[in-house]
Amino acid sequence: MNVMNSIKMTIVICLLMISTKTFATETEFGGIGSFLKKDGSKAYALKVFPNTPAAKAGLQDCTQILEINGQNVKKMTFDEMVSIVRGEIGTSVVLLIKDGKEKKEITIIRDKITPPQIKDEKFLIHWKQIAPEGFISMGYLNNSRKYSARLQNEIEIRNYWEQRKEYFKNGYNACLTYPKSDQSACLINLVNREIQKTENQRQVELQQQAIQQQARQNFINTMNQIQTNTNLNNINNSLQMQNMHLQNTNMQLFNINNSINRW
Repeated sequence: MNVMNSIKMTIVICLLMISTKTFATETEFGGIGSFLKKDGSKAYALKVFPNTPAAKAGLQDCTQILEINGQNVKKMTFDEMVSIVRGEIGTSVVLLIKDGKEKKEITIIRDKITPPQIKDEKFLIHWKQIAPEGFISMGYLNNSRKYSARLQNEIEIRNYWEQRKEYFKNGYNACLTYPKSDQSACLINLVNREIQKTENQRQVELQQQAIQQQARQNFINTMNQIQTNTNLNNINNSLQMQNMHLQNTNMQLFNINNSINRW
């Protein structure tokens, strides 16, 4: 009897595992099709990709997001924010956004999102040798004064690499017009030239950082010297005040002494 019960329990557990596995396989998760970013305590949709749920719902680039499904984003981490935005395909997510000076809610139906890809794999192989990781393919991002200085600088860097990619694409296409026997040499020279250009710019950047660091240190040293001089002046003024106090005390003692002598 115990053996039969054990067999039945095993069968039930197996059926539950199969059922759970089937349900997990059939459940697909999607998103809204927007490049989200935390900027301190604020959150923005930096870029809305075309033909995505976000674009169809009317979400615009550079839009500030205040709440996601009724939850304030101020104290959310980026990962927490993304985990709420993502969900089962066909379900909705509600964003409270700031449109100018007004606030409004938009409802977006999650769907399967395919990230934009560079279709030319051969071009991508060469470009990856030049561009830093994370700057392979994102497209231009609109900048905004409402972003923090840090985020504006990050966007400028991203857009710089997008521009570099376009220039490199022109050179790449030019190499493909050569006879096939010469294309490989042309592409190698093109890649090496871009790598050298990047290295030269890196050296210039390091030199600029060193100059800026030295300038900051000089400023700190100057401020410290000013503070030291101020402290010395304060000490000198204090000594002068004490000296004047002593002189007044001596004068009072002198007057008292003269008064005593007259008596």
